[in-house]
Amino acid sequence: MIVCIVILSYFFRTFNLNWDAGIHLHPDERMLIMVAERIQFFSQLNPDFFNYGTLPIYILRGITTFLAKFPFTEVASTYDGMLIPGRYLSAFFDTLTILFIAKIAELLFRSNKTALFAALVYGLMFFPIQNSHFFIVDTFLTSFVTLTLLLLITFIRKPSALFSILLAASTAAALTSKITAVIFLPIIGLGMFVGLCTTRPTTLRLSILTVTKQAVRLLGFFLLFSLSLLLFAFFFMPYAFLDHGQFLKEVVSQIRMNNDAFVFPYTRQYVNTTPYWYYFKQIALWGAGPIATTLGLVGLVLVTKKMVGSIRDFGSVNFTKPYHIIRKLGQLKPYLPHIIVALWYLVYILIIGKSAVKFMRYMLPVYPALALVAGRALDWIWNMKPTRSVPGVKLRLGKLTVLILLVSLTIWTWMFTGVYRTDHSRVTASIWIYEHIPQGNRLAVEHWDDHLPLPLDAKVKSKSQSVVGDTAVYHYQELPLFEPDTPQKWQQINTILKDSDYIIIASNRLYTPLARLTDCSKLPVLYCYRETASYYHELFAGMRGFHQVAEFTSYPSLDFGVWKLTIPDDSADESFTVYDHPKVIIFQKDSFFAQ
Repeated sequence: MIVCIVILSYFFRTFNLNWDAGIHLHPDERMLIMVAERIQFFSQLNPDFFNYGTLPIYILRGITTFLAKFPFTEVASTYDGMLIPGRYLSAFFDTLTILFIAKIAELLFRSNKTALFAALVYGLMFFPIQNSHFFIVDTFLTSFVTLTLLLLITFIRKPSALFSILLAASTAAALTSKITAVIFLPIIGLGMFVGLCTTRPTTLRLSILTVTKQAVRLLGFFLLFSLSLLLFAFFFMPYAFLDHGQFLKEVVSQIRMNNDAFVFPYTRQYVNTTPYWYYFKQIALWGAGPIATTLGLVGLVLVTKKMVGSIRDFGSVNFTKPYHIIRKLGQLKPYLPHIIVALWYLVYILIIGKSAVKFMRYMLPVYPALALVAGRALDWIWNMKPTRSVPGVKLRLGKLTVLILLVSLTIWTWMFTGVYRTDHSRVTASIWIYEHIPQGNRLAVEHWDDHLPLPLDAKVKSKSQSVVGDTAVYHYQELPLFEPDTPQKWQQINTILKDSDYIIIASNRLYTPLARLTDCSKLPVLYCYRETASYYHELFAGMRGFHQVAEFTSYPSLDFGVWKLTIPDDSADESFTVYDHPKVIIFQKDSFFAQ
């Protein structure tokens, strides 16, 4: 059964990976591949870039360098050639996460059904599927973090030198994918400590010799783990050590960005968003969806209730007697993995959830936790007794309910994967521009966003089969809308608009956050955009001398013949839509003003 789940999940994750015509429309993916392209084994290994870890970059470069040795894949090591292999790597590692989730669920709940349900729920969540369609480090991070948790649980159950080394390797892989994984180090230390302390419970009073032996054993395991961690981290990301000055500088820069939503224009969408609640809303509505989230909440109540009841049975602990503490820990050992798992995700949520910048992908490592408790809820529902019978038939209400929930979850995911069954909205918009806007026209485009039309080659076909993909046939003028609202800014923008034939809005990256930042009494003067918000209001209302002539969307949808169900997701986090299905709007100058 797990094989079927893995195949289905991998199918969703690799479905039409080239739906965007290979044009590198994700900025992080674009940057990572540019860094990977300049890596040469073994003459040039310095990435000169530490916003993210280098392990995913080295993996991609290593694989594509190998593929480039064969005749039909000789372009694999080029900038364009690395795109699809990188996406397959993302899909592969996210699929591995499903296997790790299944094993964790089996160890925690001792139920094959819970393990299968948890794996299936994660396999059907759209947000991991969406991130698997790009070469980004978050899928690698989630996979290594989940593997690290699995190895930690295994170590707690049966400590050994081998698992200490494997745990160090997995932790290093997570850290060298994204430094965020440093959050888990204290919990790893705590898990190893309680696992080692509860290995040999005894009824004898502790002697000095016993305490000494236990202390030496603890020290030995921690030294082995620490040295192995440093060794693997150096192997996976050597220039974090060799060029530690730049590494620390860029890490500090990332921390600064996460603590101040005003630092970059593309993070101002998070100004005045509520910590924790913003993430939860995005997960519930879009990332996991309402069905999986509801199951997760039900499962969380079930697991919490069970844990509280079990721990309460152990009674009080005499903290003045070390042996009493160790004996109680020994009695608690069957539940220690549950406690560690709870701390693992709780600490991560508490730290990341309060950050000022709240990209949805920051919470991707939490989706396995949601799948675990959702799997528990499905198992509980499955085992519900039949409520009624008819002659010769037992109505299995629980099994029927689970079937309905899983079918609904699959349909929900199929709707969202619809964005990969059509061309990228920016590709479609670019084709329209080449076909409907004459060469030589002047296009006003927005800064801090991709400019349209995109350069298209002969592989991208329009409906009329006439592909013209040279962006040089147009004159571009950039609208500096993120700049502070000053008379100079609006003088420049008005001059550009007067001299432009079309306005191209490539996504909601600017107009959504800027339309909200209008309360000048609560905002820094430089970041209050009251006039900019009025500009967008007037533009959309046709009061700026331009009228809308085209709009391109790729909403999640489901077709039933002539009937179509569509879910507009304009209210989702910008990063949920802007990379794979942004709304593109094109305005043409009114004929009166064009004269």
